[in-house]
Amino acid sequence: MTASPWLDQITPRNRGLVALFCGLQVGLLVLPVPFVGQAGIALVVLGVLSLFVVTSSVYRATLFLIFASTVIPGYLSNEHLLLPMDFKFAEGLFIGVMFFALLSVLKDRVVLPQTPLDRPVTVFLLLVISSCAIGLYLGHSTSQLLRDVRYPLYYGLFFIVTAFFERGRQAGFHYVIVLIAAVVGLEYLVEFLSELNLSISGQFHRVARTEGLLLPVGTLLVAALWLYAPGRHGRLVGAIALVPIALAFILTVGRGMWISATAGFLALAFLFIRDRQRVGLRGGWSLLFVPVIVLVIGSTFETLADTGVGAVATRRLGRVQTFDEDRSISSRLISYRVAVTKIARRPVLGGGHGETVTFPVIMTEIPHIATLGHVDNVYLTLLLRMGIVGLLAFLWIYARGMRLAYRLFQTSPDDGVRFYAAGFFAVYTAMLMYGMGDATLITTRLIFIHAAALGILSRLAAEIEK
Repeated sequence: MTASPWLDQITPRNRGLVALFCGLQVGLLVLPVPFVGQAGIALVVLGVLSLFVVTSSVYRATLFLIFASTVIPGYLSNEHLLLPMDFKFAEGLFIGVMFFALLSVLKDRVVLPQTPLDRPVTVFLLLVISSCAIGLYLGHSTSQLLRDVRYPLYYGLFFIVTAFFERGRQAGFHYVIVLIAAVVGLEYLVEFLSELNLSISGQFHRVARTEGLLLPVGTLLVAALWLYAPGRHGRLVGAIALVPIALAFILTVGRGMWISATAGFLALAFLFIRDRQRVGLRGGWSLLFVPVIVLVIGSTFETLADTGVGAVATRRLGRVQTFDEDRSISSRLISYRVAVTKIARRPVLGGGHGETVTFPVIMTEIPHIATLGHVDNVYLTLLLRMGIVGLLAFLWIYARGMRLAYRLFQTSPDDGVRFYAAGFFAVYTAMLMYGMGDATLITTRLIFIHAAALGILSRLAAEIEK
């Protein structure tokens, strides 16, 4: 059976088609420029660049989507880079990736592979959609429902990655994440130094953003890179990237990030000890060397700048033991109590997307009442929205992913695959720990990274099992 003539012309390699869509997109973006000024011009540049990247290769487009959605600060994206109908820039790019992936499937007859994580991800996405129906049935706000559901649906990127992943590029994905972490670290440093008041020790602006979670992720990947990555050039790249990552990681004064990173290093140590292919103790120094470098860089900066970061960090860590005096922890506990009360009413299927919790926030300078669609705990948030069924589906994805990563690490003869598996195992040990105090795995644009990481892992496992 031959393809239709018109279908033969629809391909990402058709320059005429690329030019047409670039023209349409530029027109869509340029028209509002007189009303939005320089922000519109920036949107045009990003839009044109994105279109050229998206139409070159589906997998490269996926990496660009991850890069752009992470390094562009959230406030900039929300204030200046909104597309029509309030679509976020990253969401517009995601739609572009899906469109050209569909064209490639139709034109090139791409056979969608069967991978070990297909079923868990499919079940989870179906439950997300079913949860929307529950939310509508219970009369939740439609706007709140749409805000909440957009992020879990990003896990659909998993299927694009499994279909178009280019064999042998798994190590490159980790390098891209390290690069992103370094860029985020530089952004943190610029903002920190621009607000720093050297005349008063301890009077500094604590930078806290969603993309800051890439700092512990980047640190763990550098450690995995030094332990298992093939070649020497990658280790040099990791060493250079570690400088801004480590410094920004210290300056965040983020207790949850520090604790989760510790869990990640323990996971790497577990892999190193259990490694069946290890010869002696070669490379084991990385497990201690990376944390030491992070602390040395942080203490050196503190000594030179006298910012008072060390004293603030000591106080924040000390208040963990007496959480009644810590307004941040107290606010979380109050929100947890409200969430548990609502979970108890509908424990099996949850209250659906659009469900909210209302609680007093006492960790800000001016206490206030907040109504949110989630709490700072990924597991309670899933129970709130999707009940026990949704939580089990989510845990099924990551439990199986961790098991696949461990098996690949132990059995694969390919150093690149072992490096990828070790990095995945360490990072998602940290992320699942971090989920105890944050809902990032289900409520932010960083899900693009998680979906792609799961897709690559699943594709590697499927190829090795053949």
